[in-house]
Amino acid sequence: MVPAQIALGRYFGGSPIKRASVDRADASWIHGRGANPRFDRVRCAKVAVIGCGSVGAAIAVLLAQSGIGRFVLIDPERLAWANVGRHPLGAPFVGTHKCVGLARKIRSDFPHVASVDAIARDIESVIMDELDALADCDVVVSATGSWATEAFLDVWHVGSELEGPVVYGWTEAHATAGHAVAIAKNGRRFREGFDACGKPHLQVTEWSGPTTLREPACGAVFQPYGAVELTFTVGMIAEVVLRALDCPVTVSTHGLWIGRSGPLRAAGGDWDPRWRSTVGFRDEGGFVTQLPWPDGSPAAMIPAEAAE
Repeated sequence: MVPAQIALGRYFGGSPIKRASVDRADASWIHGRGANPRFDRVRCAKVAVIGCGSVGAAIAVLLAQSGIGRFVLIDPERLAWANVGRHPLGAPFVGTHKCVGLARKIRSDFPHVASVDAIARDIESVIMDELDALADCDVVVSATGSWATEAFLDVWHVGSELEGPVVYGWTEAHATAGHAVAIAKNGRRFREGFDACGKPHLQVTEWSGPTTLREPACGAVFQPYGAVELTFTVGMIAEVVLRALDCPVTVSTHGLWIGRSGPLRAAGGDWDPRWRSTVGFRDEGGFVTQLPWPDGSPAAMIPAEAAE
């Protein structure tokens, strides 16, 4: 019989015993501490984000934080210094393709994400080269802000093998209002909400003068608002995506973030007359609501929970 003191010395090599701290870092624990009821669904989901600017990139980051397991990020543009103020990517990524930098950030921040593919090309060329390049996605998010691109995507959606919805997201001038339109595979088309020139039939705000400024020398146009103003619209769009993963989208819908009247008027805008005539209009703003798509009648408005 070996004395306990000697046995312990042989087992631990004479080294002192030290208490170790063990932290969980698995995906289930990170996204809900093992109690997130939608974890299994979002973990297996694949989401494509087309347009990785200040809106699309922020949506992708929110979805990664929510536990989405697979991404396709598409954008041909590179990050510039002027983008940094309201883009999730900072100074180290200036000069990098936005989708490539965003993929790198998601992989670094969430190493348990199964896959993040970056395609530094425009969506038109991606689809022309491979008609069903996005067919295995559960949801496609378009945040390009380009009428031509999104009209093209709307036509593609009808004949493609993509069974899930396409969620189109954009802001109005100075991010004083935002939109999240979820187009069902067999629902009303995105183009039905616009005229032939790409002007939406329903706008929340109106402006008496130009809403953009020009950069000195190069002449590029911009709107001087920041990341805070974008957060409300970005959060709404990301929520629409998560809802689409929870429940199949069978009817096209229109989510709206209605900004507060104070910042709107301070920026030189006001409420659009048609929006004023909509049932549920509130002059103070500051809430989220939902309409059918396209909105055929002001009486169709369904008041939603206020975003106070």
